[in-house]
Amino acid sequence: SSGINAEWPLRPGGWPICTPEEQIAVQCFNEMWKVDVGFSMVERSGKMFCPVKVLKEGKEMKLKNMDIRVEWGGVHLESGDDYKTEYFKEGVHYTTNGKFSLKKGFKARFTGDKKEYDCFFCDIYMGEHIMNPWPDKNHNCPAEYSEDGGMMEDMDMN
Repeated sequence: SSGINAEWPLRPGGWPICTPEEQIAVQCFNEMWKVDVGFSMVERSGKMFCPVKVLKEGKEMKLKNMDIRVEWGGVHLESGDDYKTEYFKEGVHYTTNGKFSLKKGFKARFTGDKKEYDCFFCDIYMGEHIMNPWPDKNHNCPAEYSEDGGMMEDMDMN
């Protein structure tokens, strides 16, 4: 059996994702994963950190053997709650800093002009599927963009 069950309800805060052993398909509804993605940036050096924790049935998954990657980006804050995001290109906006580490997650150094962006973020993908579709702690934007109507919908993450 492929573990695909299209009737499974999509719970807020979860996302249908398959492990690499399972078929990579959007229809993997057998189980919800909880994906915590953080973000921090050292202003002076431009070092960016994107720690990632994936929980499946309360157990932390080992990410080393999974096909996950990070996309770094910048945010342009506009009037009201509006904002535009832009993904960075490696070698143009940033350089990768070593391999994924359990403690600090993905690491890179921003090499572009910080003044071009209001704040920064990271997204985690498995194959073509985004693993953190509801941005909450994956950016360093001001708090008003993280709550009601801003970047984060009011999702129950438990």
